[in-house]
Formats: sequence, structure tokens, C-alpha cells
Amino acid sequence: MLTFNDSLELQGFVDAQNKAGNHLNYLQDILLPAIKSGDFDKLKNFIIYKDKKITIHFNDDKWNFIDSDFRGKAVDNIIFSLVKGNSNNQVTNIQHKHTRNLINEMKCAVVVRMYFTTRRVTLKTIASTLSTLRIIAREMHNQSLLSFSSIDINELKRWKLLGYDFSRKHAFTGLNMLFDVRGLMPFPINFNRLTHRQFGVEKAVAKQYTVIPPRLYFALLNQCSEAVSTAYKFRDEIESVTKEMLLIQINTVNRKISGLRLGRNILLDIDLRRDSVQVFLKKLKDENIALVDNGNDPRWMQVYNEIKPVFHLQIVSKDYSFQVGSQTYNWADFRQYIQKLNTFSGWLCLCMSGMRCDELFSIHPDFGAQYIDVENEFSFKNKERIYLFTTLQSKITGNSQKKDDVYVTSFLGYKAFYVLNSIHAPFRQLFPEGKRNSMFACLTATQIPSPLPTASSLGKVLRVRLLKFSDIDFTLTSSDINYLNTSESQHTFKIGDHYKITTHQARRSLAYYLIGYELCSFPALKQQLGHFSMAMTRWYARNATSYHKFWQEVVDERTKQQADIYVRIFKRLANGERIAGGKGKAYLNTIAKSGNDYFEDGVNKRLLTVEYWKERIRTQKDHLHAIAPGMYCTNNACEMRIAIDLTECVSCEFDYIENVVYAESARMNAMIELNLLIEQHDLNASSASMNYMKIKAAERIMNDLEFDYEPYQFTKDIEDMVILVNEVTS
Repeated sequence: MLTFNDSLELQGFVDAQNKAGNHLNYLQDILLPAIKSGDFDKLKNFIIYKDKKITIHFNDDKWNFIDSDFRGKAVDNIIFSLVKGNSNNQVTNIQHKHTRNLINEMKCAVVVRMYFTTRRVTLKTIASTLSTLRIIAREMHNQSLLSFSSIDINELKRWKLLGYDFSRKHAFTGLNMLFDVRGLMPFPINFNRLTHRQFGVEKAVAKQYTVIPPRLYFALLNQCSEAVSTAYKFRDEIESVTKEMLLIQINTVNRKISGLRLGRNILLDIDLRRDSVQVFLKKLKDENIALVDNGNDPRWMQVYNEIKPVFHLQIVSKDYSFQVGSQTYNWADFRQYIQKLNTFSGWLCLCMSGMRCDELFSIHPDFGAQYIDVENEFSFKNKERIYLFTTLQSKITGNSQKKDDVYVTSFLGYKAFYVLNSIHAPFRQLFPEGKRNSMFACLTATQIPSPLPTASSLGKVLRVRLLKFSDIDFTLTSSDINYLNTSESQHTFKIGDHYKITTHQARRSLAYYLIGYELCSFPALKQQLGHFSMAMTRWYARNATSYHKFWQEVVDERTKQQADIYVRIFKRLANGERIAGGKGKAYLNTIAKSGNDYFEDGVNKRLLTVEYWKERIRTQKDHLHAIAPGMYCTNNACEMRIAIDLTECVSCEFDYIENVVYAESARMNAMIELNLLIEQHDLNASSASMNYMKIKAAERIMNDLEFDYEPYQFTKDIEDMVILVNEVTS
């Protein structure tokens, strides 16, 4: 079944499709039996999808969902033609008996995947999967195979012997879709789920997105940052002027319509060359509605609103003046200005977060950018503001990781979001009902404002307009190629080539530079990018540590920062302050036994100097890494960063714990989760034990640091489920 934002939208979609063809339960009672029958002549005129804009029939070889009112996630057109290299805009019907039968079978599989399977799927995923199945279908056509029922494991092994390449990553994705819909198809599926291992082939390593060379990357960041920082100050003016521009456009359209209906205006040649105007005129003619109706026929405007023809409007740029800050724009200049600003702001959102383009496309205009203030005793304000993007996460697989839709960003990224909002908010107010939560408008469609149809269209806008509006020279230099040869191994580059930049390279480059400058650990980066596996994160940031030119400076700075932390900890110990963690408590006991003169000794006095610890860290005699705010581990074999288990750290012999920030936060989360599980009657021994241990471990840290708190009172039911562990509860 197709994926929607919520159950109400899904139910509305199913109800609407069930009424197709004047039936009450069209999908189950009419369409599914027809699919199972395999009578393709009968199926030709069956409705696959219908709304106010379009009707898709089974016989159509291009299903134009992008042109429809479909409100599900990740909309895309579905193409069935087997002509290699076909585009969405040029589809050729192939009437050969073999290919027509294969195309019809693929259509059956797509219909079943859309409506009659329980696992959620987007149109974009179906379209992508179908593209791999079309590759198989073309090979079947070459070998005169009439039906996918001809495919079994022996047939595919025969292909391999003949030299067919199964090494592609998605070689079996399309066939496996057929396996997933088996039992609902009009033909048998004669194979089980297919893998590369069955055929003894290794998956080919696909060429990945390259890291943007630093000259281009930092030029991009600087140019976008400068434009956004300036525009952020005038975002209210930008929104106001955009509203004014759209109002002028609407009034001009209304005058054009009125002139046509009253016979004062005529359609120009430039109007008549537009497809939407031709469709509009044909519709008027089919319904016997006069173009010049003197404003009397109510159906005239109904047809106009259904077709939405785009007329040529004679707007003279110099007749209009718009003020933003101290800058004055005419009509054409302001339209170009907001397109440029939209481009730079979109790129900055991607560069400052690591979001994918489809996640930026799905961002909510009201809740997309937020911030939280967290306690930070090392800041002079005692609070640190963290800026966040919240969006619809994608590419999460498996059952062990819950959906996480939060990206940490910077104040610049936060500004970029609100600049984007100032541009698009006036357009959204004019969107059709039900589409006003779409973040991005088509900025060239000011006559009839509408949202960008797909994430790929946003990616194309950002990519093409960056080349148009930026003053960056994307011609590769020898320096650029030296950097690319360091970061990439699968690509070859030549001096003078034009560097092809894509939106996903902003994500790859962020990972590379964060790891290369050692500004982020792999586990923290994995969390930021929303990867399911650490292997993917390491692949994204591969070769970053060979960025030698910067590496030594980063290492030196990091060593100093670690030494500063050591000095701070030991100065607190010297002042009689409490330090928790196994290693912190061990030093407290040692100092207590030695008396107040522990740090008077020449050897121990060195513990208070930065130079001593820098030397110890450089020679790898000591180690330090953060595992949470105010919590540090000195074990160089420890792989824990950020997402830690308090029960492992509370008495760890390698840990220093300076404050209760993380412990208190973990305790609160565990208490909330425990209470929620109780309310929902989902509590079991495993979840009870896990949260019990977290709470007890956090409270032990609070005790060690003499923090005033109210202990959590466990009910007898919880305690009965828990196997007590002395190490935590003592």
C-alpha cells in the first residue's frame, strides 16, 4: 500500500479510489479480480487512479502521478516503456507481442504493490524498483521470453553463463518485487527471493558522490552565508514584497480573463503556442462555451480553474519598484533575487545539517527549524542554544532503530530556513487546499502558484540555479584534483573539467570535513546523518584522515583541549570538589588518604599543568575522549561516544564525571519511558530492568556529586520484575 503522512490521508485516498467507475468497493471487488484474471484486453480501460485532475488507465504506458492531486509521500511518474534511455517526457509504445505482455505483467505487479500489499511503499520507490525490472524485461525480450513466469533460478544461471552481468547492486530488486506480490499475480512466480550470493557474484561498488574540493566547498559556504545573513535581517520585508508581487500578478491575470470574456483582449500567438491554453480552448469548445461569453456563463471560470491555463501577461518591469533594505528592484530583478536567495538558502540548509534533498523537500514550514537551550556550566551564559531541523527521515531500514527526524544545525542553517520561509510563505497561501504544508513553491509559476511536485525537482532547481547565480568557477584546477585524488579512489579527473555538483555532495562533504578536521566522532556523525549502520558512515567519511595538510593542526588543537580538561578536573580535585566516575572516585580516595598536601608534592603538582598532560597525550601514555557532557573516558580501547550506557560508566575504572547534566537527562528519559510503558500496559521484565538500571545508575552519580534530587519511587510490580545488580544498587 502507498505511504501517506497519516492514517486519515490514507483512508481518504482509499475511499476516493474505491469510488472509481461508480463502484462502492472498486479496488477489491473490481480491480483485483481483473488483475488476477490476466485478461489484458479487458483490463485496457480499467481505471488505475482517478482524481479531479487526471485519470490513469491500465493501458497507459506512463502514469502521470506528478500531474495529479495525489498527496502521498515521494510522488513520481511510473514509466513502463522498454525503450532504453527513455525519459519521462518522451514515451514510445512498443506493440511487439512479447514486450506488450511483459509490460502488462509489470503493470499488474505495480498495481498490486500500490493497493494490495501491507508493507508501505512510495511511488518513487516503485518507480525506482520498476526501472530495474525493465532491465530484466529487455533481456527477456532479447531472448524471446513471453512472460515473467519463464524466469526461474536455472534460467537466470543460464543468463550468467551467457555473460549477463548480475553484479549490479540492484540487479535482483525488480524480480524480488515480483516475489513479494506472488499469489496476487495472473501468472506464477517460479523463484524465491534472489541474492547475489546465490549466483556467486560480488556486488559492484557503485561510484559514490565525491567530496566537494575545499576551494569550491568553502566558496559555496561563504557566498551562501553572506547572502543569507544579509537577507535574514530583512526577511519580513522580503515576505511583504513577495506578497505584493503575487497580488500584482493575480490582478493582471484577472484583467486578462475579464478582457477575454468581454472581447476587449484577444489571445496572442504566444498564448496559442502554450499547451495549457490549447487544452483550455478545446474544453470550452467541447462544452459549447464561448470564449467571449460577456461574463454570463458560470461554467467558464469552472473550466478555467480545472485546466489552469497559463496566459502571456504583459508586465513591464520598469513600471514596478520594490524595496528590500536599501536595495531597490524592478519586477524582473526582484523575481531573480528571490530565486537566487532561494538557491543559496536551500544549499546552506543542506550544507549546515547533512540532510538529504528529499528530507529538505519534506520539511514542515511551521516546525522545520527549532532550537533548544541546554545547561552548560562551561559557558559564561550557563546555557547553550542548539539549533535543530526536524524533517521526515528517509532511508531508515530494519526493526531495531526507531525513526529519528532531527538534524543538528548551526545558527546560519536556522537563518537559512527562515529566509526560505519568507520567500515561500506568500506562495503557500495561494496553494490549493490540502497542499499548504508543502514547504517549496515553484518560483517561476507566479501566475498560478503551486508547490514543487517532487524532491528531485527541488534538487534540480538547487543544482541548476547554483550554476546560474553563483560566481564560483567550477573549472577544476590542479589543486582541486590533488584534493579529489586524496578523497576519492574510483574517479578520474582532468584539469579544466567542469566539476558536476549535486545536492547529495553537500551531505558527503559535511561528513568528510567533520571527520577530517576531527570535529565529530563516527557514532555522533552516524546519528546526525541518520545512517542505519556504522559502515555507511565510515564509507561517507572515507579517506578523511589522510587530509594531511590540516590534520596535524587539528591533532595539536585537540591535544590541547584534552589537556585543558585534565587540568580542570585535577584543579577541582585540588579544591576539594567532588568528581564522580570510577577513576574520579579513586583519586578522591587517594587524595583523602594523603591529606591536603597531595598536590604540594613535586610529582603530583605536575597534574595541574597543561604541558604535562599534553606530553602524556602526545606520547599516548594517557588518553581522553568525551562520552557525554561532563563525562570523560580515559580508556583508549573504549568505543563509546555520546550514546552511552550509564550502567557501564557509573563505576568504570576509566571514567571521570564532572557534573550531573547527562545523568539527570538520562534519568528523566528513563522515568518518562517507564511511566509510559506502565500506562500502555507494555511493561515487561526486559524494559523494566533496563530503565530501572538507568535510573539507579544516574542517581548513584548524583549521590557521588552530592547533587540534591528526589529519588524515584519504584512500585512493587517493577521491583518484582527486576533482577537487582549489586554494582548499580549499592
